[in-house]
Amino acid sequence: MIPYDADFRLCTLPTTSKGTARIVPSRGVKINHLYYWNDAFRSPEVEGTNVAVRFDPCDAGTAWAFVAQRWQEC
Repeated sequence: MIPYDADFRLCTLPTTSKGTARIVPSRGVKINHLYYWNDAFRSPEVEGTNVAVRFDPCDAGTAWAFVAQRWQEC
């Protein structure tokens, strides 16, 4: 059996058509015309890079971005 936990839920959420989004300084990542922010985006090493993203189609207030080798909730 596969446990229905946070990891399973995150792996089954949809992504954008490209699968990634660019981190825009001071704005965050743009997913489906909405910007999402996490403090991990402040790092100069990640500004302007493309990161893997996931979003919840039933909850437009939450998205996830794979930054610094872990999923960050935005």
